[in-house]
Amino acid sequence: MLIFGVLLILISLAFAGLLARDNPGGPGYAPMILGYQLPALTVLEIFLCGILLGLVFCLGLWLVASAGRRRRALAARVREARQEARSVAAERDKLADQLTRRHAAPGRSGSKTVPPTTGAPGGTTG
Repeated sequence: MLIFGVLLILISLAFAGLLARDNPGGPGYAPMILGYQLPALTVLEIFLCGILLGLVFCLGLWLVASAGRRRRALAARVREARQEARSVAAERDKLADQLTRRHAAPGRSGSKTVPPTTGAPGGTTG
C-alpha cells in the first residue's frame, strides 16, 4: 500500500506539473502534455479535473498514512511478543533453578542423587 500511495502522489504531482509547464493558460485552449494535445476543455471541466487530481493526491496520502499506522501497530505487537517471551524465559529459568536446588539439597530424606550412566570401557551397557 505504501508503494501504491507514493506512486499515486508522484503521478498526480507529475501530471499537474507537466500540465502547468506546457500550457500558458487563457480561455478556450486545448491543453498539451508532453506534446500530446488533450481534448478542448471548458473552465468547468478543467475545475473538475483539478478536483479529481486533488482527490487522487489525497488517496495517495491516505494510503501512505495507513501503511505507516499498520507498520507501527505491527512493531508494537512484535515488541509485546518479545517482552512476553523474555518474561516467560526468565520464569522458566527461575523454575529450573528451583528444581535443580531442590534435587541437589544435601540431607534430604528420600532423594538420592543418581549419577548419569555412561558407557564405561569395561562395563556392560543395556
